[in-house]
Amino acid sequence: MSPKIHAETSRILIDNNYNERPDNDQIANTHEFETSDIIDSYYDDPEDPEDPVDPKDSELNKPVPTSAVAANRKREAAVNEILTTELTYVDGLRKLVRIYLLPMRQRSANKILSKPIATIEEISTIFGNVEQLLKLHEQLLKSLEERKINWSPTRHISDIFLKNAPYLKMYAIYFKSFPQAIATMERLSKESKEFKKFLQQCQQNPELGGLPFNSFLSLPIQRIPRYKLLLEALLKYTEESDPDYNNLKKCVNQISAIADEVNEKIRDAENQQKVLEIQGQVTGLPNNIVHPARRFIYKGNLYKVSPTKVNSYASLQDVRVHFLFNDLLIFCLDFQGIYHYKGEIDLRYASVKDTYEDSELPYCFQIKTKNGTHTVRAKNREEKTEWIARLNETIWSLQNVQNGRGKLLIPISNNSH
Repeated sequence: MSPKIHAETSRILIDNNYNERPDNDQIANTHEFETSDIIDSYYDDPEDPEDPVDPKDSELNKPVPTSAVAANRKREAAVNEILTTELTYVDGLRKLVRIYLLPMRQRSANKILSKPIATIEEISTIFGNVEQLLKLHEQLLKSLEERKINWSPTRHISDIFLKNAPYLKMYAIYFKSFPQAIATMERLSKESKEFKKFLQQCQQNPELGGLPFNSFLSLPIQRIPRYKLLLEALLKYTEESDPDYNNLKKCVNQISAIADEVNEKIRDAENQQKVLEIQGQVTGLPNNIVHPARRFIYKGNLYKVSPTKVNSYASLQDVRVHFLFNDLLIFCLDFQGIYHYKGEIDLRYASVKDTYEDSELPYCFQIKTKNGTHTVRAKNREEKTEWIARLNETIWSLQNVQNGRGKLLIPISNNSH
């Protein structure tokens, strides 16, 4: 689902390889986790052959059905998985705070003994409320560990999650500031030698296992979707007659609502990262196109159509690579994957006109602006329809923003590429 980012510091959601398992298996894509991955770990104690069997109690002393034993094993394995990944998650947050945040804050505050790595405001932007999240999960981990000590098939953990679910809303603060955090980190990595040197020094710490700074920053983004999968696995192996079943369903529903918000933020962050990638690929840009509110939407080839060529198909050298953002359209020449900037259109003042198929301009349409008309031709009718739809949606969203009826960050299609 994610575009590949070339810069090391840009692989935020794509190359996140900080593991929530102590055996260092990769969890780059939390959606690949399946309940079948949980290994059976629950074993019943063998029956004591010396215990007398009262015939009156024969029904009660019948062996537990194999299916129930298997379900109990799966259920405990799911609980073990929740506890194990929580332990590793807390460990990752502790490293983020202890190795990165606190030393950076200390050096920036003590301007006499050392050069500041970043301003206090920049540090706050990058790390958000990660310290509050760490305190929350340290308490959550403690509760889970205490509950697991004397675990049995009749015990449950849903009450722990129901108690902490309201506090998980603190993640909204982290999610909301995450795109700005990444933009600030990228800017400092390029502009500040002290910041770049600090990250390189931290990278040498053996506790980090060679993982980059951005892998730790993205841990909170990964955790909520992970909870959803883990609790769904636990619910799957809990009988409906179990007293914990209904509470587990409540947990899954509450976590799912938060996870949906996370997934939206992940897609949004991916498209913000795509803007950074495109800037690195395009030469001759008159201005920096990276902006906290700008998002990538679509990319494709369109042929340039000039007045002298309206009656013929454009030649290969007339093709332009067009990059559509939520407020801007940039078109470039393609030189073996390196794009040379040719122009741009401010979509705030644009409109799209279809030239229709019965005209002398096959598969063409026009983008009208205050400065003139940009006529282009698509490869076929389907691509033309796609481009017109995306452009109209973007322009419509921008007009709503200007009229005070919408947000600048328009919904990003999952089909963006």
